[in-house]
Amino acid sequence: AMIEIEKILIDITQDNGHIRPIDDVEREVIKIALAQYKNAAEAARRLKIGRTTLYRKLNKYKLRIAQ
Repeated sequence: AMIEIEKILIDITQDNGHIRPIDDVEREVIKIALAQYKNAAEAARRLKIGRTTLYRKLNKYKLRIAQ
């Protein structure tokens, strides 16, 4: 199954047909938001989460904001 997010398709199924864990999908969505919006405040706003929550998730998924 595919989910369209602002014209970006994210495959939410694994090769075996099972749905991917929510953490995998969330990590991918955060990466896309950071690539598209370039700063944490705007990415968090677009994701409808607080900046503190975004920073906590960045730590959780070992992601960095591109400088």
